Order: sequence, then structure tokens, then C-alpha cells
Amino acid sequence: MIIKYNKFINESADNNIKFIVEEQRFKLLVNNELASYCIFGKIDANNRFLKFKEEVIELHQVNTIEKYKRKGYAEILLKKIFDYIKNTIHINYAILKVFKSNIPAINLYNKLGFELKDSSDDENPIFLMYKKL
Repeated sequence: MIIKYNKFINESADNNIKFIVEEQRFKLLVNNELASYCIFGKIDANNRFLKFKEEVIELHQVNTIEKYKRKGYAEILLKKIFDYIKNTIHINYAILKVFKSNIPAINLYNKLGFELKDSSDDENPIFLMYKKL
């Protein structure tokens, strides 16, 4: 299912940072330059694989441009995403997949309140994580 949202720009208290939602992508701009982004999609309630009883937003490819890495922009982006998902589109859960080897990302997701939904078997290189918003 493709979700289309109108362009939404939220200027932060720091006027150099903008949060934008376009089509299936969240973007964080710093001084009008892309710093971090994430692709997303909606999963309907009662998905037989995920076993959630309500709609969920799945986050894909949370990325930060190299020169902006390790400066907190992914965390800012994710907090803006959580606020947007909960207060604008009224969905209470976010999920994402992360490689088990991506320790910095796992640490960030844990810090932001994500929990393991499925640790899979030892041969699967991916964790499924979720967060109640």
C-alpha cells in the first residue's frame, strides 16, 4: 500500500534544521542540505507475520550523510518521526529492521525506546525492533 502525505515542513527551534515529509520519505535538512533520511511505509493491522493488532509504520533505511554522522542528526530525525507518526497520522507503533552487526544503530534504537520484537535465529543477520509511541 502506498501512502501519500502532503509535504510537511517543521522548522525546529534551531532555524538551521528542517524536518520534511514527502511521499514515503522523512528528511532532516541542516542549512538546507540533506543530513539524514528514512523511508517508511504503513503496515495494516492484523498482519499475520508481525502480529500487531493495529496499524504500524515500518521505517526503512535510516541513513545519515557521511559528513553529518556521529553528530546526533539520526536521533533528531527519529524523534521528529515519532512525533509526526503519533500526532499527525495517529499511529502508535513504529518498527524497523537492523543488522545484528550494526551496534551503533542498535544502541541508538535502544536509547530511543525500541525493543526487540524478534531476535530470529542465530543464522538470520537481522533484528526486528518496535517502539510504542
